Amino acid sequence: MPNSTLPAPYTVNDAPPTDMLALARAGDDRSFGELVTRLQPRVFRWALTYARDPDEADEIAQQTFVLIH
Repeated sequence: MPNSTLPAPYTVNDAPPTDMLALARAGDDRSFGELVTRLQPRVFRWALTYARDPDEADEIAQQTFVLIH
């Protein structure tokens, strides 16, 4: 894991998504996992309105997170 840290007073659990995304892109798997946990339901709902098929929406959501990792 890279030696990336969040500015005080944040922890990975309460950091803004933009900070977690920057850390995830730098290779911090813990930040990426928290980002997925926090945003996956929202991304899935957005994909479902676009695809109108739960299986397709799930695939779109997964691909979204693959692209940012």
